[in-house]
Amino acid sequence: AAAVDKQLSRPSEGWIATTRTALGMSAAQLARRLRVTRARVSQAEHAELSGGVTLKTMQSMAEAMGCRFVYA
Repeated sequence: AAAVDKQLSRPSEGWIATTRTALGMSAAQLARRLRVTRARVSQAEHAELSGGVTLKTMQSMAEAMGCRFVYA
């Protein structure tokens, strides 16, 4: 079980920022897709790291990046 936990651990930058960067997408581009400000994307990325992000936000961020959000 420990190996599985390590594989599923959150990247140090968080899932939103890591996925966005891996896709070659800027925060401004993600913001445009979400029809929100760049500051809102930044807030969500920081909220994820502090444990304050909502599942709804994670879902919408994932969808805007063409991903599927799975909460396990």
